Amino acid sequence: MLEVAHDHFSARSFDACNLRDIAADVGIDVAYLHRSYGGKLKLFQAVIDRAIDMCFEDARRCPSFTRFIIERIRNGDLRGFNYGPLPIISHSLACQSVQTEIQSAIKRLFIDPLIAEHGEKFRVEILMVAMLFMGMKIASPVVPAVLLTTKEEELLDEMAVGILVALLGDTPSQPSNSGESPQV
Repeated sequence: MLEVAHDHFSARSFDACNLRDIAADVGIDVAYLHRSYGGKLKLFQAVIDRAIDMCFEDARRCPSFTRFIIERIRNGDLRGFNYGPLPIISHSLACQSVQTEIQSAIKRLFIDPLIAEHGEKFRVEILMVAMLFMGMKIASPVVPAVLLTTKEEELLDEMAVGILVALLGDTPSQPSNSGESPQV
């Protein structure tokens, strides 16, 4: 059920989706779907929670959430990772009925892990990182493909990494000229 609901919420806004279509695609009665999740809003929350868990499963094993984000951008995962919560969030940003759920998801997705790692004193920088990362993820399938060459897309990713490093002051491990990895 959640997988089909994810596909619906990723393709259309919260307001444009309805439980009947989701239930029909799953092959169940809409009443069963409603009983299972308590309505469309609760289903939306469950889908975002599942997507967040899937998106950042590897991040829980990584000692630095900042490094995880930076490496994800550096490795090109920004464009290739499309099953996460950001397509769902981007389609429903204008839907007033789910603003609270979207804010809560963004807080859980970026803000809380980064604050846990860097502390409250970096709250403004952390919010900027969240805005940049999510904006890049939402725009990356459309804008670079139309406006940039592959080499320019790589440069854009390098610039994004530089911005994240500058904002949070954390650098991913990289071999130095001497062959040793810098301490982070």
